[in-house]
Amino acid sequence: HYSTAVVNNCNLTNNTATYQAGAIQTQLACTLTLRNSKFTNNNGGKIAGALDIINSKVYIDKCIFVNNTVDHQVGGIFVDDNSLLSANNSVFKNNDGGRITGAVLISHSKAQINNCTFVKNKAVHEAGGVEVNANSTLIVTNSQFQSNHGGQVAGAIFVMYNSKALITNCSITNNTAETSAGGVQAQMNSTLFISNSEFGNNHCDQYAGALFLDSSQATVSNCTFVGNTAGQEAGAIKTQIDSTLVIHN
Repeated sequence: HYSTAVVNNCNLTNNTATYQAGAIQTQLACTLTLRNSKFTNNNGGKIAGALDIINSKVYIDKCIFVNNTVDHQVGGIFVDDNSLLSANNSVFKNNDGGRITGAVLISHSKAQINNCTFVKNKAVHEAGGVEVNANSTLIVTNSQFQSNHGGQVAGAIFVMYNSKALITNCSITNNTAETSAGGVQAQMNSTLFISNSEFGNNHCDQYAGALFLDSSQATVSNCTFVGNTAGQEAGAIKTQIDSTLVIHN
């Protein structure tokens, strides 16, 4: 069970699975290190187009995830069951999560993302870029979220079910959704700490061009909101149902 693997300077392309994990799956207390590798055009069937992490630790540096797909849940990486993901200096582009989450989904787990780029990832229902749910924690720094589409909810980042996200020195621009939050959404007793970040030109067809809080809390410090739009309400920020928002310059 306690295995260790290193993947370095590899290309994983056009791999498929009927149900789960198009390219690589780790589980049962494994440790996987990925460096300088590229995941392209993999299909995971229903879950995890490229990489499926179950009760494991995965360290990623200087990797590229492009055009990975699934029918149901997360085109790029699924982080589940008390796992840890550390992703640095990597690119997630044009991944299609089917119904849920274009690039990275974190459930019952922790993730640290630094100096990564998320571009043109998409899902039909929620979370074009990253989703954090089920008592999970995301720390994302020095990263860019650009032109991702969340379908109904959250173009860039979606945080839900008692989860927490710390977003620092990030650029969240030109992301879109149809119902709520062109940029970032938190709901169901979740918490956001957002600092030194930019929300620019995000759009939602209905509510909240940039940031939407639903039964959640957020502290926003030294951030800019410029050119965000909504088709019905709240071009930049909307809060509802016992939410708390604190904004500092």
